[in-house]
Amino acid sequence: MDTVVKGTRTAERRTSKRATRCASLRNRTAAPAPNAAELVSAIAHELRTPLTSVGMTAEMLGECAGQIDAEEAQAMVARIQRGVAWMSGLVDNLAASAHGERIALRRERVELGDLVREAASLAQPLLEQKQQRVRVNGPSRPVELNADPMRLRQVVLNLLVNANKYSTTGDVVDVTVGRAHGQAVVTVTDHGPGIDPAEQARIFSPYVRGAVGEAKARGLGLGLSIVKTIVERHGGRVGVESAPGAGATFLIAIPLEEK
Repeated sequence: MDTVVKGTRTAERRTSKRATRCASLRNRTAAPAPNAAELVSAIAHELRTPLTSVGMTAEMLGECAGQIDAEEAQAMVARIQRGVAWMSGLVDNLAASAHGERIALRRERVELGDLVREAASLAQPLLEQKQQRVRVNGPSRPVELNADPMRLRQVVLNLLVNANKYSTTGDVVDVTVGRAHGQAVVTVTDHGPGIDPAEQARIFSPYVRGAVGEAKARGLGLGLSIVKTIVERHGGRVGVESAPGAGATFLIAIPLEEK
């Protein structure tokens, strides 16, 4: 009987240890959802960036009416339209996340370099608040693939917004566009505080923000999670290379041929 009791206690201890390890793993890969007040505040913050872009562009268009040519006016209108699409995408993604839905894709033939430059243009008002700029390095020939342009543009925007949050005033954000091993590749490199190796496995989970920025960077912590979801819906992958004090390079790779 004593042997049975000891065996039972041993099994219970093993079960307890397994449960502890599993709980620890869950804690490393997820974070608690914000409460209602935090959620409303964070959503307002996320929408403020595209609203700023749209508002500033509309203001410039109004002030410069009659002083700019039709081509410049058309470019401003297109920027406003992309800003509206950005906000629409944010709302759609939040709704999809809330209901556990998959993000729908509307694929068409897109040129990745053009899409990255459009994203950089949309992020410009936000970057200018910290005197930051984007430096885009593209390939010698176009990189074309079948993708959802709005969703993919949002991926790049989210990475640029992330770089803006964790970079200091006056920094340069480097973006490269290219192809490798049958995939379209984009990297976004900031020169911020970097990411501890222990955090890198969890930063693509919902509601997770880098520890360095938690005290100063607001937001839902959904940006990188949305990046991962959209890229994987395209059959691609995401990754990050970083070290504390050495900035971070985020990479997305999407097959050039639709899967």
